[in-house]
Amino acid sequence: MKRIWEYLFDKDEEKWTSAAHELAGESAHIFAIFLIVLIQFDAETQETQMRLENPKVWLLKHENAIEEEKEGQDEDSNLPLIHALFDCHATRTQYSLPRQFCDEVLMKCLSLKDGLSLMKAEDDGGRTVRSLALTNKNTKGWAKTYGTYLDRYNVMEGPPVHESKTCAVHFATDILTNEAVALKIMRKKDQYDREIVARTAADGGDANLEGCLPLLDHVDEELCLVMQRGSRSLFEAINTERFAGRDLQKIRMIAYKVLSAVKSLHDSGRIHGDIKPRNVVRVSASKQHTFLNEEKGGRLTVPDKWRQNVTGERSDAIDDEDWQLIDLDASAPISTPEKERVVTEKVSTGYAAPELAKWHF
Repeated sequence: MKRIWEYLFDKDEEKWTSAAHELAGESAHIFAIFLIVLIQFDAETQETQMRLENPKVWLLKHENAIEEEKEGQDEDSNLPLIHALFDCHATRTQYSLPRQFCDEVLMKCLSLKDGLSLMKAEDDGGRTVRSLALTNKNTKGWAKTYGTYLDRYNVMEGPPVHESKTCAVHFATDILTNEAVALKIMRKKDQYDREIVARTAADGGDANLEGCLPLLDHVDEELCLVMQRGSRSLFEAINTERFAGRDLQKIRMIAYKVLSAVKSLHDSGRIHGDIKPRNVVRVSASKQHTFLNEEKGGRLTVPDKWRQNVTGERSDAIDDEDWQLIDLDASAPISTPEKERVVTEKVSTGYAAPELAKWHF
C-alpha cells in the first residue's frame, strides 16, 4: 500500500506525482484500481482521504505540461488530472475509466456540492468534466444521473421558484425525456394526497381534468409531484405583460380558460379552494408578435401593424395560449344538503374566504 501511495502522491506537497499524471492520461483503469485499493484496504487512509476530499487536488495539472505550455509546446497534454482520467482513451473501453471509480472514489470522497462544482470545471479547450464523462461508455450513465433528484431530475440551481408553509416548487429537467418540469415537494401527506385525488375525481378516475395541470408522475416516498413546467403564472403575466385594460380579447380568453377549468372540477364533485392569479399558469409559450420572423434575409423586423396597434389587442390570442389551474392541495369535495363536509383545511388567520371561515372560526 505504501508503494502505491508514494507512486501517486507527492509526500511533501498536496499534489500528484509526475507518474500519477502520466498514468491518468495513458491507463486510467489502472489509476482507478490503485485509488480504489488504497481507499478500501489501506488501514492508514486518513491522509489519502483528506487529499481526495479537496476538489482542487483533482484539478491540478502536470508541472511538466505547465512548463511546456509556457514555452508554447504540447498544449494538448496540459489537462487537469480529473480531465485526463475521463479523457483517457475515450473510444477504447478497456483503457477507459471504470464506473467503479466514480462510485467508490468520487462519490465517497467528495461532497455533492464539491462534486457538482468539479463536474463544471473546464479544461483549456472548454470541455467540462461531465462532458468528458458522457463520452466514456463506462461512465456515461453515472455522468447523466450524478447530482440529480431521484436519479432522473436535474434541478435548476438556486432557491425554490415558490415556497410556502405547505410546499416548495423547483424547476428541473427530466434527463430521460429532456422535458422541462416542475417538482412540487409537499410537507404534509394529506395535502399531497388531495393533489392526486383531485385529479382522479372524475367519473372513471380520469387523471386529466380539463383545465387542471396534469401530473406527469408522483413519488409517494418523497411526497413529490411532477408536472409540466408552466412558462409564467397569471400573477406574473398581469404585472409584466400589462394587458389589463387594453387587450380585452386576451382577458376574455384567460377568463374563459379559468372558468372552464373550474367547471371541470365542479363537474367532478370538487372545488379548487384556492383560486388566485398565482395558481393559474400558462403552459404554452406566448406568441411573439412584436417582430416578424417570416421574412427572408435573416433579420427580425418590426411590422407597421404592431406600431399602429396601440392597445396591443390581438384577435388570435385565444388560439395562442393555454392557461391551467394548479395547486390542488386545498381541493375538497363539494358539500350537499344531504352530506355537509368541511370544505378545505387550507386557511389561515390572515385570510379565509367567507364560505370557508364558517367552518373554522
